[in-house]
Amino acid sequence: MNVYKLAKGLAYTSSLILFIWFFLLKIVARFAARAGKSAPCPASLARIVDNPLRRRYMRPVLGWTGIQSGEQVLELGPGPGAFTIAAAKQTGPDGRLFAVDIQAQMIAQVQQRVQEAGLSNVETHVASADDLPIPDNSIDRAFLISVLPEIPDPSKALAELHRVLGPDGILSITAEFADPDYLFTRESLRLLEQNGFTLVEKHGNWWRYTMNFRPVEGSELGSSYYILRQDYLLREYDGAMRRVRPMLIQKYGNPFVKELEPAARGEFRLLIPQLPYIGGKKNPLTFNLVSTAWFLALYRALQEQGKDGDELGLLVLDLYQAWMDSFPAWYLRLRGWWAFSAITMRQWARRSELSQEQRYPGNWVFSFVPKNGHDFGVDYTECGIHKFCQEQNTKELMPYLCSVDFIMSERMGLGLERTMTLAEGSPRCDFRFKHRRPTVWPLGLQEEVKRSLSAETVSLLRHPQTREPLRYETNTTQSGCFQEWLLANESGERFPIEDGIPIFVQPDDIVGLNKKYRIFYQLSAPLYDFFVRLYGYLWGGSEALWRQEFLRELEIKEGDRVLEVSVGTGGNLRLLPETAEYFGLDLTKGMLRQCRRNLRRWHRSAALFNGNAERLPFDDTSFDVVFHVGGINFFNDQEAAIQEMIRVAKRGTKILIVDETDEGIRQYEKMPGLGLLVRSERQVAKAPVDLIPPEMMDLNVTTVSKGAFYCLTFRKPQSGTVVSVKREAIAAN
Repeated sequence: MNVYKLAKGLAYTSSLILFIWFFLLKIVARFAARAGKSAPCPASLARIVDNPLRRRYMRPVLGWTGIQSGEQVLELGPGPGAFTIAAAKQTGPDGRLFAVDIQAQMIAQVQQRVQEAGLSNVETHVASADDLPIPDNSIDRAFLISVLPEIPDPSKALAELHRVLGPDGILSITAEFADPDYLFTRESLRLLEQNGFTLVEKHGNWWRYTMNFRPVEGSELGSSYYILRQDYLLREYDGAMRRVRPMLIQKYGNPFVKELEPAARGEFRLLIPQLPYIGGKKNPLTFNLVSTAWFLALYRALQEQGKDGDELGLLVLDLYQAWMDSFPAWYLRLRGWWAFSAITMRQWARRSELSQEQRYPGNWVFSFVPKNGHDFGVDYTECGIHKFCQEQNTKELMPYLCSVDFIMSERMGLGLERTMTLAEGSPRCDFRFKHRRPTVWPLGLQEEVKRSLSAETVSLLRHPQTREPLRYETNTTQSGCFQEWLLANESGERFPIEDGIPIFVQPDDIVGLNKKYRIFYQLSAPLYDFFVRLYGYLWGGSEALWRQEFLRELEIKEGDRVLEVSVGTGGNLRLLPETAEYFGLDLTKGMLRQCRRNLRRWHRSAALFNGNAERLPFDDTSFDVVFHVGGINFFNDQEAAIQEMIRVAKRGTKILIVDETDEGIRQYEKMPGLGLLVRSERQVAKAPVDLIPPEMMDLNVTTVSKGAFYCLTFRKPQSGTVVSVKREAIAAN
């Protein structure tokens, strides 16, 4: 251990000394450059930097430059030829490499290496970077490795490189932090753009990077801003995809989404250099352009999978809604409140003045409209998203992209009203915002966007008592409030849908133990997850390990429809495969709301229902997997709940029921407060084996979590086969 600590200390100390040394070298080099004392690299330093370790470390650089076979390649400042031989081999016998250096002794070393390698496609020259002995437009690719800042007049050298490069030529600049003259990426980028080059791609990191540029004429504006931030933009895209992935899986299935994701990411990567620069971080609308590219990438990837345009347009609304739902409601409301602050008003006014100057062709042009029957307004005469979609030949997507404003407005409480859009051919997009007022949706759009249940899910639902089929209906009140409910076809009874959760129970229907424990769970919902985690550590090592003891009994296959009765806060759903479709039912609204928050945080999805386990609101044989964890001991009618789980399960389905044993209940009784709740109306806690119908198959009872819980499993028969089971022996175990 002492030897390890000593080695570790030496490593840290030597690293620190090296960093200090490099920074001192950089300071000296910068002062020397300002004094006009830049000098060619001395032979002694060349020998130090030209070593096998450095060549191996810098090996990826030639791959980043992108040299192709048959190209005419210029290496400016090869030094002793550390990369010349490898580059010449990449060009192949049909290509040619020109090595140009101002120092004759360096070129002599290059020639020696070329002869030793037996290459005939290398041509060497002793010349200055300001006066290259190469014809105009004759080079396909030029590369400089740790050379550019050593040139006394970089601008003249870049002008020469611009001259010798062909119209489609590429200039590759590489820098490494160990170089005393190291230029940071922004310094290199600024220098190249000032001298007629635009960034095409970037590789590496701050310690070692390669940037590839192409020559441009006039004032052509490149996409350097986005390309330089490509890794960051891709990480942002991946984060957005994680948020909407559950919705895509629910709609198309996991296998389809697995194929879709890399294709869409590739499309987004292609779109990054095509995004117009509109001011970068200084312009908050830059994010709107980037997020538009997210949707456009998915749109194109889905088109390649054969999806039609109408479906994809509506999918944009679903994606945006899923993305917005993944954020906490308080965060969105806070953003909405800030939108009406005095600071924001001043920012809008200032940005509108800047937009009128039309500095960037791809930017929005708008005017700020002060209070006039509203809190503030904005009139857009030019829209960056509209222009970008026109350039990408996806004008058909514009009406749907315009519609996401209504989703955003409602989530943030902006109270948007709009009467015209550029996408519809109007002269402007008019936005009017009223704080704490309902968003005024276009006719029909609200019903399409805010529909909580898919048609397939509605087809599974039944009246919990009469088993009547239900149909989905909506309405928008005069005040703009959206209402949705499920209507029984025969009786006409309505079941409201609140915050996307259908309500199948009324307070008057809940009596006895159901009422008692419903109140307890309603009050404890915000802290329920904390206490479950604590319990898991006390009994099973961790909550996940404790749950996996019984969840491994489930036979979930890809594409299965899975129902959890008494879903609680969704702790079990987090550990189950993402490839299935999940439904959760609970008696307590508070637990369901917490479950929905958890699912958003975990980037998972499930259809949630407020209902009674003793009267499930689902059609017969609807589910491939049915299970219940932690609650049946305190149901009013355990037998009815078991019969209901059997009814909604498909034939051959394995049903799982888990709850506390008597030992587990005794542990609860020792806890302050909770003990009083459990001891009153105490009943024996055991696996309800006697309540399982005799025709069920594969009946089995085990204990988990150190005997605190029983795990009861049985299988619904494929047909009317009756299998005798010795229930007394199983119950005794």
